[in-house]
Amino acid sequence: MESKLNQTIGKNNPGFKIRLRAIAGLVLSNDSSLPTFFRQLFTQNNDLYKQLALFAISCGNRDNNFINELISLSQKTTYPLQKYVSLALSTYDDESAIHELARVLLSGEENVRQLIAESLAFKTTVGEEILKDAVTMDDIVVRRSAVYGLVKLNNLWAIQTIRNLIIQDSQWVIRNAASQALEYLESDNPYIPERKSSLIEDHWIIEFAGKLNLGVSSPQSMLPILLIALESDNRIDIIKAIQSSVQVSNRELISKMKEILSTSKDQEILNQIFLTLFLLNRSFLVDLKDI
Repeated sequence: MESKLNQTIGKNNPGFKIRLRAIAGLVLSNDSSLPTFFRQLFTQNNDLYKQLALFAISCGNRDNNFINELISLSQKTTYPLQKYVSLALSTYDDESAIHELARVLLSGEENVRQLIAESLAFKTTVGEEILKDAVTMDDIVVRRSAVYGLVKLNNLWAIQTIRNLIIQDSQWVIRNAASQALEYLESDNPYIPERKSSLIEDHWIIEFAGKLNLGVSSPQSMLPILLIALESDNRIDIIKAIQSSVQVSNRELISKMKEILSTSKDQEILNQIFLTLFLLNRSFLVDLKDI
């Protein structure tokens, strides 16, 4: 299995998403030879391979032997790879890794600085201390980046500091960033998902069933409708049916989705099937190892 995944990553024709799935499979295998393989990816000229290695290192077991290599790469690389290096470094609590993050916060590309500031917010005491220094610095980019960290920190000190920046900072760009941050923190959480309505009330399934002269009076009536939709020539109907399958949780639907996985080349459809099967896996209706 590992050798096939290695081959998939090294081939010229697979897209990045396929390689990313392959690297995820390698991480899950927890093979003892993985550190050597990841170091081989770092030696490639193509930054895509370095990026894959960085994702793998960030998601796998914390191997402190990578820290010096990450710091070395951080000091000689440029955006956009720098943001992935910084994310990888942010997964370590090692002092040298945090020191390198602080260095990039002072001198990196602005998007990377903002990302680092957010990462530091999750570093408990040491991260908060760095952000406290950052909001007092003369460098406007550092101060504005620090605001992103304050949003993630979201404690009494951070909120009060944001309010102070709105009133006291001499630069309009900082006052504006702080105002937007406070507005965001005081608004409803946009990441809380809306309650899913019953399929019986779903506009798409009602309309689709109407075209087939089928009723949607009960949950049991959903299965034949979704099975027909999965065989539709309309990709939107297929995607809607895949999304709705989470609420029906039927093995016949799962088998049909697995069949589509082996025949369809539509990446959006494939991605939606993978997500749906993952959610169904959590309810023990499908074993991802069988995919």
